[in-house]
Amino acid sequence: MTDRRIGIGFLGFLATVAVLLVLLFMIAMAGGFGFFEIPWRLLTGFTSFLRVNLPLISTDAGTWGPGLAAFGLALVVGHYFLRDWARNRGRPWSAGSTLCAGLVLPLLFAISFLVPGVLLQVKMLGEVKWFGRSSSSDAQMKMQLRNLGMALFVYDEEKGRLPDSLDELTELEFLAIDLLKLPSSGTESPPEPPIYLGRWLTMESDGSLPLLISPSYPKNAVKVRQVLTMGSEFVEIRDEEVDAWIDKAMAAGKR
Repeated sequence: MTDRRIGIGFLGFLATVAVLLVLLFMIAMAGGFGFFEIPWRLLTGFTSFLRVNLPLISTDAGTWGPGLAAFGLALVVGHYFLRDWARNRGRPWSAGSTLCAGLVLPLLFAISFLVPGVLLQVKMLGEVKWFGRSSSSDAQMKMQLRNLGMALFVYDEEKGRLPDSLDELTELEFLAIDLLKLPSSGTESPPEPPIYLGRWLTMESDGSLPLLISPSYPKNAVKVRQVLTMGSEFVEIRDEEVDAWIDKAMAAGKR
């Protein structure tokens, strides 16, 4: 009877795995794996953060040397006080015990940095609109422009400037070439490339200036485009407004 239950449980496990695999396959076919980007970034996002910020940490001995020396001196002095305190109470006290007690200080120091950062991130996430209704074309255009925008910001961090053209993004090792492709606008012709305006701008430019403009696509019987601004905001415009936005970016670059 026990073996039969084990067999039924194993078959149930295999059936569950098969259903999950089919669901994942269907999600992939529908282009819905963007949902899994959230846990993926939670698990691996720290690598990008460390890659950008570790080189910024000062290696000058004049910065960290005095603090480290003061910490070591405090451990030595504290060890004698703690050893006498423990001896008066008939308890053993070793140098390892002092070291473990002393490590509480850098731990609290690290927590003092992490906690405000976590609270700030939670506050920012609370202000973000996580879900919204939009047409399929809207969602695709925004996703592709956001991917390109993130790649442009990473390029600026590595090179110290925005590229002159999107072709230069291929220099980024992590960038998949598919990120440079935008969805079709609904015609049989090849998709129109996005309009890139970063060659006239810098990261210090006004956040309302356009960085990328999507190809035009039909929406409610009119042609529209999505604009990704320097402030990482999306603005929907009519197709006939595109020249004004391009002129706006070019004018800012001439100042």
